Amino acid sequence: VVVTNSYGAITSSIASLTLIPSAPASLTATPQTNAITLSCAPVPSSLFYSLYRSRNSGGPYMKVANTSSPNYTDFGVAAGTTYYYVMRACNGYALGPYSPQSSASPLSGSGGGSLPSPQASASPSVVTGSSVTPQITTSSSSGSGVTRKLLSSAIKPPTSLKATAGVGMIKLTFGSSAHATSYIIYRSTGSGGPYAQAGGTSTLKYTDTDVTPRTKYYYVVRASDGVNLSSYSEQVSTTPR
Repeated sequence: VVVTNSYGAITSSIASLTLIPSAPASLTATPQTNAITLSCAPVPSSLFYSLYRSRNSGGPYMKVANTSSPNYTDFGVAAGTTYYYVMRACNGYALGPYSPQSSASPLSGSGGGSLPSPQASASPSVVTGSSVTPQITTSSSSGSGVTRKLLSSAIKPPTSLKATAGVGMIKLTFGSSAHATSYIIYRSTGSGGPYAQAGGTSTLKYTDTDVTPRTKYYYVVRASDGVNLSSYSEQVSTTPR
């Protein structure tokens, strides 16, 4: 900015302008099996997006994740429950306004989802196990099995995974992973897999209630930062009562 005063002297100063990114347009929530996929059009000059979720239309909202992509899959949801989402873009200096709200209810079981329905969950008693190399199999919409390629990055897998059996349930707990925004739970009835996705959570615990008594279940967990997935945690197992 250049200013000329009454004596003809010229002074200048630099005005620091912070440009606020626009609101993400056309946020779409698409139900998946035990998950909801969010997508919107990219916002120019944005570095990342902040996603917020609520169980009530209009909020209040809880922050779910920061993601460098306008596409995100939320695994921290329960089938049959309607979730409401809004998103904001950030250019590194300022957060933009909220997007219009979008909502969806996760699917239960294999119908309509890209992943098979979870096998019955286990029940309580803590058992830790050795490291395994899980085989993750998903099902396409036509029902044919495919191998899903998931990215692994510097994000570390969860540590200290424990499975505690109870009556009609299995409780999983684990340590946090730096930069993780959610955790994906995988389950199998055989040691070492193949595993099916059982669910997801944004906390450090998960309760699996889809269980069959006296059936032994094996679990592994991966951490997600909203873009990449970690390698698998150590396997643990237990049998529900």
